[in-house]
Amino acid sequence: MPPVQAEIPQSPIQFGVIVNPNIPVSLTITADPSTSVCPGTFVTFTASSVNGGTTPVYNWLVNGFSVGANLPVYAYAPAIGDVVKCELTTNVTCPTSNPAVSNPITVSLSPSPVVTVISCNDPVTAIDAKPFKLKGGLPVGGEYSGPGVNTATGIFNPAAAGVGAHQITYSYTNAGLCSSMAQITYIVQPSTIITCGTPFTDIRDNQSYPTVQIGSQCWMAKNLNFGIMVNGLVPQKDNCISEKYCFNDNASNCNTSGALYQWNETDAI
Repeated sequence: MPPVQAEIPQSPIQFGVIVNPNIPVSLTITADPSTSVCPGTFVTFTASSVNGGTTPVYNWLVNGFSVGANLPVYAYAPAIGDVVKCELTTNVTCPTSNPAVSNPITVSLSPSPVVTVISCNDPVTAIDAKPFKLKGGLPVGGEYSGPGVNTATGIFNPAAAGVGAHQITYSYTNAGLCSSMAQITYIVQPSTIITCGTPFTDIRDNQSYPTVQIGSQCWMAKNLNFGIMVNGLVPQKDNCISEKYCFNDNASNCNTSGALYQWNETDAI
């Protein structure tokens, strides 16, 4: 008999396939401080991720434009209306929502106060002049500071400041705790020794006045002529403007006979 070949049945080959589950990726950001801030205040934004992977990539966006570095933290001083977001690209396997986009944050800004200051006092004074209370800062309720200034009382002392030009600062903080400031300069000149009988020069406007000895005192022999002429029907006030009347509302009368003042104005000048 010829040899018989037997067929050996073949078993099927099986292959194992591993199916990885989808991994959701998410990202949220927070701001510190989270409440309303003053313009110019730095705010720190921090990103917190779920399934961010071992080498996450952060892309910070302000108003849709990329900013900052590849870090989970970004800090800057926001402007009014700025919208901050962050995008996260993960390296995990089978991510969903990749890149993940965070919640947007619009930081609320409190308005800064508009602060101005003008001189309600003589901007040029002498070192031996009497201390005077500073005025002219708006809004009212702020604080004066600088050389020769008592910040508690707002009084400027020329002797304490010394000879020279001194920059005085007026600062104001509003209800939102936002501050602004304005500055003004006061000039302190050395003391001038007057020999009675010789002219005296007003350092504020350089007008000259003769002097005369009466008893033990030295007097001006001509009426003061300082300030801006106003109509005689306008009441003079302590309004940070040095005002004067001229007889018959004629400026030449001030030059010949001196100016006229009400009590409120004499206190201011």
